[in-house]
Amino acid sequence: METFKVASLDDIQRFKTPDGDMYFVDGHLEIIGKFLVDMRIEVRGYIKAGGSIKAGGSIKAGGSIKADGDIEADGYIEADGYIKAGWHIEAGWYIEADGYIDAGGSIEADGYIKADGDIDAGGSIKAGGSIKAGGDIEADGYIDAGFVFSFIFSVTAKWIKNSRLPFWRNFYAKMPPLQPWAEIINDGSKCWGHLKNVLTREEAETVCAWDGWHPLLRGHLEVFLGLKDRFEP
Repeated sequence: METFKVASLDDIQRFKTPDGDMYFVDGHLEIIGKFLVDMRIEVRGYIKAGGSIKAGGSIKAGGSIKADGDIEADGYIEADGYIKAGWHIEAGWYIEADGYIDAGGSIEADGYIKADGDIDAGGSIKAGGSIKAGGDIEADGYIDAGFVFSFIFSVTAKWIKNSRLPFWRNFYAKMPPLQPWAEIINDGSKCWGHLKNVLTREEAETVCAWDGWHPLLRGHLEVFLGLKDRFEP
């Protein structure tokens, strides 16, 4: 696969599609220095930058995306390989990688953040939706998301704040301390959050005190049911 090198917005104009709605590179893309793209960019191979990459649209790569500086997109950031930035990674939509996601600074997305490998941030991790990883999730700062879930149950942060619960309703309805409310939990006509208004504080404390919960799920429940505003993993 051919490697193309660009150093300015003028250099990448040759990759603009006929309809003029994006830049498409049929190969690898190596960027010299800081690079600002005024619309979305899609690369068949990997993307590598000596500085930062910023796109007015989305950034998508058939390989990995690596930048010594920031990686930022008004849309999504998606890679079939890993995503690695020396500083921050930020997306207006979602961030998704088939490999790991690694940032020297913070990782932030208005939507979800998902990686088949680890998610590691030198700062904080924040998502409007879920944060899910096949491996570890580590943040030197806090984690704030819809919910946070590691498939190996390994999450490290100063604290976690969530608004929803991982897994599906039926999972919780089958748990012994929540079985008395199974019908309400599985009632699809009601918002999942309706459970907060059904349980008293004492009942919520009893549910969360059950010794069968994994600490990560217990923490999520404590915040979801209003017992805490955040928890320490």
